[in-house]
Amino acid sequence: MPVELYVGKDPQGRPWAPDFTHEMDAAIRIAGKAWRTFHSGKELFLLAFNLHTPNIDILVISERGIGLVEMKSHHGKITVEAEGAWFADGQRMAGYKVVPGRELSPASYLNPHSQVQGHGDRLHEMLIPIIREDYPDLTPGKRRNLRLQTCVCFANPEADLSEIKKILSGWNRERLRPWESDFCVASPEEIPEWISALRFEVKIIDTPPYFPFRLDPAKQRSLLMRLFAVERWKNMERMLPVNRFGKLQQLRGEHTVASYSLWEEETFLGRDPLKCTIVAPEQCTKVSRTHAVIRREIEGIILEDLNSHNGTYLDGTRISGKVVLQDKVSFILGGTGNSDKECCYTFREIEVGSDEVDTTEDGTRPKSSGKPLASATEAAPEYPPNRTTPTARK
Repeated sequence: MPVELYVGKDPQGRPWAPDFTHEMDAAIRIAGKAWRTFHSGKELFLLAFNLHTPNIDILVISERGIGLVEMKSHHGKITVEAEGAWFADGQRMAGYKVVPGRELSPASYLNPHSQVQGHGDRLHEMLIPIIREDYPDLTPGKRRNLRLQTCVCFANPEADLSEIKKILSGWNRERLRPWESDFCVASPEEIPEWISALRFEVKIIDTPPYFPFRLDPAKQRSLLMRLFAVERWKNMERMLPVNRFGKLQQLRGEHTVASYSLWEEETFLGRDPLKCTIVAPEQCTKVSRTHAVIRREIEGIILEDLNSHNGTYLDGTRISGKVVLQDKVSFILGGTGNSDKECCYTFREIEVGSDEVDTTEDGTRPKSSGKPLASATEAAPEYPPNRTTPTARK
């Protein structure tokens, strides 16, 4: 498939998922949104999470560019002082750097940008010898000018990026490393757009027309595995909306009156048609406007009540917090099943790749234009006549 997910390994060679909750939650959101953006295209995108030596939270390798992402969980307004220190909600954001033979020391990096630059310094050193071997026609000067992009992603939805984005619009180019063509801050929802704009700033020949440098798709996986100890992140890939992972059957008595396919990372249930993917019938007045949510998480398919007034019941017991849904289990929104004002569903699990057809499907599949962002496929012809380098993200 066009989007492949990888995860770093621990010292014992086992898959090492992100250690922090904010990184794991963001990884789930980013992986799903990246797949929706690029799944209908032909270019290959590799997303590698939780890498070590250097410690990169997310590395993206596309045919057109390579990008590094540093994840942060800070909340509040993100600001920058004149000397370059970053603050979150008025508190300075300290960076950490691993020094061989020493403990972690706070404030080894001035700010998150310098932190991701530190990882990029080492990555660029590792990358150039591999490029030299795999692309012998690329001259030493062109290899030295092969540029990467960096990003700091704030996973906390309560992070206010409005002020720092204004500051970065006039960011001093002298703050960038020689290998760094661009830097930005983003939320997880904005990462697919950032990925689509990744570009190498290097050309193969010196006279027009200029040919943007592109990685050979056949060598992308080899490049990643020569840089880092990684393996395919199968648990995360199972959560991608490649196929339906399940369906809900709405019941009235013993009869199925509607069936809904489950595709999204989050599917909201309730009476509000603007907020809920699956909307309860009008007569189900004991169902709250936003009553419950079904999520795909690493441990399975999760059902969570959203502090509804009348509760969510599974096997006659009102649930509290999250519960893992098993195949063929039934649950009721608004009560124990003694009233027509409640709404009952049965969950059916569908294995990835199943050819099962749901003839009563009620249109819950995400609507898509069938193509990724325009900037990924339509932005410019292969050989732009008036540019000396491929378009970089401004």
